[in-house]
Amino acid sequence: MSLEIDFPSRLNMTVQTPKYNNWFSFGNVITIAFGLVTATGMFFVMDARSQANSDYIVEIRRNINTIEKDVTELEKEQVRADERFGSILGLLERIDTRLERIEGNK
Repeated sequence: MSLEIDFPSRLNMTVQTPKYNNWFSFGNVITIAFGLVTATGMFFVMDARSQANSDYIVEIRRNINTIEKDVTELEKEQVRADERFGSILGLLERIDTRLERIEGNK
């Protein structure tokens, strides 16, 4: 018993080329419509986010200005405190020299 397999010859095989049909189907229309809806939605979402970021930046700038004013006031108070401390040290030096003179006279 012999087993014979009949393979079709490659020369006899024909390859069908796909045909291009230049036509819009309902699926194409739905895809384009959803694409436009998605793009429009993304535009409005991004616009809202950018507006929220702009508002946040304005608020941060206000906070920075307030903090800068507070720091300026603290610097002024520090200068005043340093001047008072300097005058107190000067007064203590005069008292010390007077005490030395008083102790030296004894």
